[in-house]
Amino acid sequence: MSRAPTLIQRLFPASQTTDDAFIRDGMSGVELLQLRELVRCERPKRVLEIGMANGTSSVMMAEAMHLEQTNGQLTSIDPYQHKPGGYEGAGVQAVRQIPIAHLLIEDFDYVVLPKMVEVEGDAIYDVILIDGFHSFELTFLDLYYADRLLKPGGLLLCHDCSSPAVYKALKWLERNKPYERIGPPIYSSSQSFGERIWRRLMGGRDRRERKHNWHMLAAYRSCAPMRCRNMN
Repeated sequence: MSRAPTLIQRLFPASQTTDDAFIRDGMSGVELLQLRELVRCERPKRVLEIGMANGTSSVMMAEAMHLEQTNGQLTSIDPYQHKPGGYEGAGVQAVRQIPIAHLLIEDFDYVVLPKMVEVEGDAIYDVILIDGFHSFELTFLDLYYADRLLKPGGLLLCHDCSSPAVYKALKWLERNKPYERIGPPIYSSSQSFGERIWRRLMGGRDRRERKHNWHMLAAYRSCAPMRCRNMN
């Protein structure tokens, strides 16, 4: 069991008595701590998250912005925040406890993201977190538009990177877009037999780093328009 951050324990009492999956659709304590530090180091003015759910990741990013006094804004895309059978506004209520500007867009990512590019233009966010529906096509679409909306040198984050569909989309990003991976390599059960054997035999340090500090969180630095360094 990884202990949840103090702020999460205060805002989400269930985190004090359950394991890493202490909140439906939430991140583990390890992931939340890593997320907060990554965002805090960026000192971002504008942060976008795709998928809000109960707001655990939202709270940590908001706290990072507040601690660094960026006077920034967190924008969350989540069509189910107030819909029947959804999250009953839990994410919004949690973020209200942090004194930063927050905007909720209650619509689907595949509707909102193209409109953002059309209305606001490219390269407007410092940090983008993708944590929506984890099918390949929607993750791929989120990555495509995140690449448009992220500033050069900005931070792109993605949760559930070991999910086969998300893993496949992220490997496409690594091979085809100018991004530098931060942290250990991602892995999935969908890897080939040879890749899994190599990881078990040769990737011990990377496996330990991911297990203890990252879990299923992946991070990338946009290298555009700069020449991207080798990620291997």
